[in-house]
Amino acid sequence: NIVNDNYFFPENTYNDSLFWCWIILKFGFTDYEINHNNIFSYEKNNKIQFFEKLNQIKKELKLYKMKIRDIESNLIIEDKMNLQTFHSLLILNKFNFIYIDDKFYYESINFENDKICYILKKNNRFGIWTNNDIPDIKQFKKNLIIIDNLLKPIKAINNYKINDIHDICKKLNIHIYKDDKKLNKKELYSLIKENI
Repeated sequence: NIVNDNYFFPENTYNDSLFWCWIILKFGFTDYEINHNNIFSYEKNNKIQFFEKLNQIKKELKLYKMKIRDIESNLIIEDKMNLQTFHSLLILNKFNFIYIDDKFYYESINFENDKICYILKKNNRFGIWTNNDIPDIKQFKKNLIIIDNLLKPIKAINNYKINDIHDICKKLNIHIYKDDKKLNKKELYSLIKENI
């Protein structure tokens, strides 16, 4: 209930919910509300404007291991903005970023300011934190898998110790025993990949 009360999810008529989360963050609810009748053209015009500014953050995108071509393709060809493109918008505007879904917690705190964008993904829709208070980050970190790459949330198996694998399994409610036999690291890793 706390999550639902504090995150605003754009209506279903706004098909690209992540894009509209950005508009709310940058311009407030007024732009969201007054553009209800021209959603498509408003989205296209704003995506083109952002496309034209991408070269300003070319170096920063490399630091985040983002490919400018992927972001350009997402803006021009695809119907919905993806998390990488959204994150690049935040970088351009010097916003820190915290992303949460039902399994993962991601944070990118690289700017020395208090501008933080909190995004929650729920039921394939994105919502933006609208409360003036700060969400309980410790609770999210405790219950979710902390990742450092939005595109590849799970690293290769050799990056994990068995205790790390057990911790991930606990957070995903994966049993580490089968028929009273403890599963090995490779078996558990396979179950984790299936689960996500």
